Amino acid sequence: WTPDKLARQMQVLQTDPACEAVLGRIENFISLELDENQRQMLARSAAQTGDFHVGALLIRQGAFRRVGDFDKTLQSGEFIDWWARAVDRRLAYQVLPFIVMHRRLHGQNHTLRRRDTQYDYLRVVKAALNRRRPVE
Repeated sequence: WTPDKLARQMQVLQTDPACEAVLGRIENFISLELDENQRQMLARSAAQTGDFHVGALLIRQGAFRRVGDFDKTLQSGEFIDWWARAVDRRLAYQVLPFIVMHRRLHGQNHTLRRRDTQYDYLRVVKAALNRRRPVE
């Protein structure tokens, strides 16, 4: 986290009672101990930045309870699933326009180490589509 992450996010929550959650930008970087081959493998991921990462989130307790816990049956994509449910429940949120978290990419990141869990992402998408399907 950046040194001012929590202070900036708390300021939003304190000044805007309607806001239930605050996110900020993420900057990825490649760990220095990796060799050139590993660095090349992670280069595309390192170039991506984003806002929707659990580490960049600050949320009111009541809002978290309204969305519900993370799905413990998922080994990958649990935050994507949680965020899809938050959107379905119309979570009121803001995204700060500056970096609040630096994320180190290394050879032991879960998505690299556990490629066998990628099927979970399909489960997340299917669950989101099922929630949006009209009831007959």
